[in-house]
Amino acid sequence: MAGAAPSPLNKKLWRELTDVKLLSENNKLKQGKFIYENSSFDYSADDLPKDYGQNVIVGRLELTSNIYKNHALRIEIHLPPEYPMKPPEVVMVTPVYHPNVNEKNRLCDNRLTLTETWNNQTTLLGVLEIIVDALDNPKPEGGPVNADVAREYIQNKAEYERKATAMIQQNGVPRS
Repeated sequence: MAGAAPSPLNKKLWRELTDVKLLSENNKLKQGKFIYENSSFDYSADDLPKDYGQNVIVGRLELTSNIYKNHALRIEIHLPPEYPMKPPEVVMVTPVYHPNVNEKNRLCDNRLTLTETWNNQTTLLGVLEIIVDALDNPKPEGGPVNADVAREYIQNKAEYERKATAMIQQNGVPRS
């Protein structure tokens, strides 16, 4: 069911969402691939599934690092009503073993926070670039949210990669 036409206030978001939907056909990401599955924008308010929040984009990421090269990850991008003035929240639907993913499966990256690092000119394609970079290139020194995994990443990278690979093999979704 197609959503209603955008109001003048959200034409920018509608255009960006269209760009995201087209990524499965003409991937414009620098690294990795995003396959759009659906979003709350695809439904009228009355038809929105009960388990959907408002302003949610769902899709699969195909990353390029050795850990993720054989499987895809399902993610949700939650856009707050104030987007783009406030950054989106990224939820890893596919569980991953990663120093920058917390116990609630939220991806935590300084570029997606309310600090001076969030740029309200960042498009949805830019948000996807940040997500791909953050997952493919863990940042254990920059305030990891999972200290034990970060310590392991720094001190015993081979063991980290073994655990991360095992988790993605168990939980990952097939690539397209």
